[in-house]
Amino acid sequence: MAPPGWPEIPREVADLAELPWVAGVPDQACGQALERLAGLHGFTPRRVHVIQEFPPTLALVAAGHGVAIVPELALLEVPAGEVVVTDIGGVGARRIDAVTRVSRTRSGEPDPVQAVVVSALRQATDLLAPQLAHRFHPTPQPPPEGDLRA
Repeated sequence: MAPPGWPEIPREVADLAELPWVAGVPDQACGQALERLAGLHGFTPRRVHVIQEFPPTLALVAAGHGVAIVPELALLEVPAGEVVVTDIGGVGARRIDAVTRVSRTRSGEPDPVQAVVVSALRQATDLLAPQLAHRFHPTPQPPPEGDLRA
């Protein structure tokens, strides 16, 4: 994500190489994602701030101090327009797996408590996925009738 007032919003990983970073601490997921990204693309991030939590990271980006990598869930409470969410591919993604053990009945199904937890996780992701997709990856709107910019 980037500050909304910057004259040029980064559109590719190469655009990120020279920018100031509001970085996560190295032993947390966002700091590790930045290290992976920089290593894969051959640059050393210029960390102007190293922050442990999302609210100060978001505030520093909104104030124009740098770009940051944060999970989309951290952006749910951010007012529209406060930061720019870039759609740069290859920055990273999070995957959550639920590993269960075979129940004592040997049916191969999770036991009832595990089944409830897995079901709740599925329901939560089913509710969040459209909200995140709409908010951060909106469907492009067709140009207005009579507009020649196609």
